[in-house]
This record gives sequence, structure tokens and C-alpha cells, in this order.
Amino acid sequence: MQRRTVLTSLATAGSVAAMPSLITSAEAATPKFDPSNPEHVALAYRKLGWSATEKLSMHWINLTRYGMVDSKLTTLWESVIGILFFTTDIKDAPGDYNVTSCSLSFYLDPKTNAPMDKFTNPYTGTTLDIPYGDGKPNTRRQKATGMDVNMKAPPGMKAGAESFRKAWNEGDEVWVRGDLDIRMEAVGEQKVSAAMGAGGSGTRGDAPQMTRLMQVNDWFTYHGKTTDVLNPKNTNPASDLYFNDLNTWSGWLKMGDMPGNFIGRGFGRKVFAYDDMPETWRKLVAQRYPDVAKNPDKWVRG
Repeated sequence: MQRRTVLTSLATAGSVAAMPSLITSAEAATPKFDPSNPEHVALAYRKLGWSATEKLSMHWINLTRYGMVDSKLTTLWESVIGILFFTTDIKDAPGDYNVTSCSLSFYLDPKTNAPMDKFTNPYTGTTLDIPYGDGKPNTRRQKATGMDVNMKAPPGMKAGAESFRKAWNEGDEVWVRGDLDIRMEAVGEQKVSAAMGAGGSGTRGDAPQMTRLMQVNDWFTYHGKTTDVLNPKNTNPASDLYFNDLNTWSGWLKMGDMPGNFIGRGFGRKVFAYDDMPETWRKLVAQRYPDVAKNPDKWVRG
């Protein structure tokens, strides 16, 4: 799932600090999560999907990337992905917060699990350089009403973005979904070359090539405990995550106008120490991004 930025957040409520009245002493003893309450949903999304603290946290994701043509899936590669991040409240806008994150993704041969620098496109037969980025961090504002997606369409294009959140709970378990829908298409028959980054967590890797349409459907689901979400003392609870996307072709694959889709299927977890990230990922970071491996906290904070 190569993305330059991530992505991924939507909401209709405030930060932990902005909602002290939500948690009574009785609720602290026996928390009751209400998935129909937008404030509870927003709180679950922030604490499970990100955190409510400025301390460094990390997501790891194992992902399989597929191409789909005529409804048939072809495995393209495996990926190991790490997202290093921290959050900060925006004091003049209660409920809003910034997520500063750095996403580092690596491509692995699906048969040998060896890291790849080049990829031979099975649809075109062309061997391409894989677009590894510089790994620099970025900051995205998470508004009380959803993620701040900067959609600037190039001339001759129109663009739009929507974000969604929804939660489900069963007993002391809660699942919260953060979905992102981005669409950019040409007006009339025009075709353009353009590059665009969107999202928060970082995973797409689009190259500066786009024809008449770009469609991104990113689906993140986070799983944790309702007692952790509703406990004001627990600002950074443990969580698992699941990721799927269904997109138009990434530009660097040079697919031209070939019909089909670019699909990802992944799973992972939030951890709180660099040494708890997967060993394969840490070894690859040390090789390609030694400054990150040396001091990940300093790297993300710039």
C-alpha cells in the first residue's frame, strides 16, 4: 500500500480534553459506549486510530497489493509498512487536532519475500523503478467534522473528497471505521499530468501521471476496548487495524487507459516502542532510512 501520506481520518466531535463531561465517575467504573453518539465515535477514532497524546506511537501494516482486470485478481507484491506519528490538540479549535506522521513502506516479492527496488508490471511487461520517497513527515489537521483534505484540482479537472466514520461495539469491544473517498476527473475529454497526495497515514505512492480519472477508496477499521476509549486516563490505548482500498491505477505503473483497479488488503497493530515494530521493517528502515532508525522520535518531530 504505498502512500505518501496517510490518511485517514474523519469525525464529528472533539478531543479528549474537550469532552470531560462525557465520562462520569459511574461510567469510569462501568463504561457504556454509544455508537450512535458522534462524540463517542470521534473519541474512539482518535484514541484507537491515532492517540490523544504527543508521545510517539507507531502503526505497522502487512499488506498484499493486487491488480484487478476483468474481475480477476493478480498479486503484484507484498508490503511492510510503518507509520510513526504523534498528535497535538489545536487550542483555538476545540475538537480539532493535528496528526504529524511519517510513513515508510517497502515492497516485497510475493514469492520470495525479498525486498524489491524494481517491479515488472505483469500487464504491460515494463520494468519500473519503485517510487520510494524521502520519508519526510507531514502534518494533517483533523477537524471536528472530518479530515482536512486539500483538494486542489489542476486546470481542466474537477475534484471532490468525502470522509466517513462509523462505530460498532459488542460487549467491551469496539470497532471504528474511518473511510476516505477521493475523486478527480477531467472536465470533458481533457487529459492532464498531475500529482496529488491525500490522507493521513501515508500509503499511496502516486507518481506524477494521471489521465481522465483518479478514484481512491481507503477503508481503515480500528479495534479496541470501550473501557480504554472511555477512560480519560488512557490517552493512547492499544488497537488493531485492518485496511482495504479499491482505487484506480497508481500513476507510476504507467497503465495508461487500461481498465481495472488497484486493490490492497492489510492488517496491523498500534505499538508504542520502535523495537516492537516488525523486524523485517526495522531492518529495511536501517538500510534505506538510517536517520529514522537512529532516532525515530527526532525524525518525526523534524
